[in-house]
Amino acid sequence: MRIRFLWLGTFLLNLALVGCGSSSNQATPDGGPGAAAEAGAAAEAGAAAEAGAAGTPPGAPAACPVVVKAADCDTTQRPILFVHGTYSSGMDIEHMAALLGSNGFCQDRIATIDYDSVAATPGLSGGGVDSPGADCTAPNTPSGCGIIDRAITALLKKYPQFTQVDLAGHSQGTFHCGTYLGLHADRVAHYINFSGVPAVGDVQTLSLSSERDLFGFPHHATGTSVCAFHQVADGGTEAVLPDGGTEAVLPEGGADGSATGDGGAGCNVVQVTFNHQDHFAVAASKDSFVQVYKYLTGKAPKYTDIQCGDDPVTVEGIAETFADNVPIAGKIEIREVGPTPRDTAAPTMTVTGDASGHFGPVMLKRNVEYVFVGYDASGKLVGWEYLTPFKRDNHNVRLLAPASGSDGSPVGVLVAAQSTDHVVSSATTSVVIARWAEGGIRQDLGASLKVNGAEVLSSDNSGLNAAMTMSLQGGVAALFLEDANKNGKTDLGLAYSTTFIAFTDAFVSAAQPAFVNLTFTGGSEDPATVDVPVAIDNYPSTQGLVEVVFQ
Repeated sequence: MRIRFLWLGTFLLNLALVGCGSSSNQATPDGGPGAAAEAGAAAEAGAAAEAGAAGTPPGAPAACPVVVKAADCDTTQRPILFVHGTYSSGMDIEHMAALLGSNGFCQDRIATIDYDSVAATPGLSGGGVDSPGADCTAPNTPSGCGIIDRAITALLKKYPQFTQVDLAGHSQGTFHCGTYLGLHADRVAHYINFSGVPAVGDVQTLSLSSERDLFGFPHHATGTSVCAFHQVADGGTEAVLPDGGTEAVLPEGGADGSATGDGGAGCNVVQVTFNHQDHFAVAASKDSFVQVYKYLTGKAPKYTDIQCGDDPVTVEGIAETFADNVPIAGKIEIREVGPTPRDTAAPTMTVTGDASGHFGPVMLKRNVEYVFVGYDASGKLVGWEYLTPFKRDNHNVRLLAPASGSDGSPVGVLVAAQSTDHVVSSATTSVVIARWAEGGIRQDLGASLKVNGAEVLSSDNSGLNAAMTMSLQGGVAALFLEDANKNGKTDLGLAYSTTFIAFTDAFVSAAQPAFVNLTFTGGSEDPATVDVPVAIDNYPSTQGLVEVVFQ
């Protein structure tokens, strides 16, 4: 039990240190002052000083040389249930789901649960942290008990040809999956473990982690018999075979990988350790997808990039608060991003979430950019969420609102104190939150984020210096761009940091309605993600926050 919430423990420590923040003067890995990094950051800051300039509306929809239709999916594949980790939601599996769908899996069978993932106290008492893997058997009925079992029951009822599902968990979610497997292993055919340390017994398991993952040591599941492999230096991703198979090979067949444990062809837990993945990429990257696909099918995927699906695309998801995941049963206006900034014309459509926050399914144009405008149950504006155009169906969208002391969760006020309470708002500036569906934002691995052509990533806010900032832990999953010192220009640096979240000083003017153009490059974690564009409206941060998700 002492390792129960290893990756959550430091988060709880951070709650006790709210307001301490982090300095941008981080040491380099060798302990030096990082003069070169500071000089580079200064140059970037000079270039980024024009980040508040006006941009242009979205371009024409991209063409689709390949279309993988939902009707052609492989109905013999079991449904998959995903359980997210701390400070997170079911949206973390959307990139993996789109890649699986591009290779013949039925995307509407990839389901998720959401739960309150934040502890109120180090002893995990007094509210917070649901227990979705536990049974609700009196007198033991912890908060959130039975969520995983009910979701699996619903999937098996919907698809009665199956008696088992494939279960996947990430980070804290792996603990809840381990709890569930200890109670109901018979309902799970395969378990996919993304960066966690549960004991899974005899359950057939693929466990993925990384050298770069939390604190620099891999997090892996253990079981009756373990085969462990390490990614080779060239980054190859040759697959393991399903169910232990008859042959276990190292990535690319390389002899320089490591093989440990009692191993052999019959091992029920196959551990694969990557070189550079951040904590979130372990569950969402291309490399992880290839391993998952080969594990479940025994063959290589045809596509390692997301391919187009049907037009129109089917989109659905949940509106909820950030981290404690309290549903918001409000109104959502969906608009095409057209030629006029801050468009006041009637929305393309308006939908209302149910009591669970679920909205949709709705049909949207393929490869067209939309903005989702959220309102709470009282009609108050919550904010705007922009997603790069949908190439194919997405059943796992999450529209996130700031947590608060009044959102119905015992930890809402703590989440707000750790995150959105640090936003610097102004009627003449926008605050933009950038996320990447494939993982964290890694400047040190070549990632780039430009605002109207000006670079806003630096070592301090998303690179090596950021990696040495203890409060960030496993990487930058969300980067807040704000005029932190209110001087009307971009100074970059690390204005504030907390678990998986970094704030940097990037001035985006909201004095007059205008478009802002963001372009994202993934770096070596995905060399195919280069200058992916999105155009957003520069809404004043006093009205709400703008979130941008690069899918």
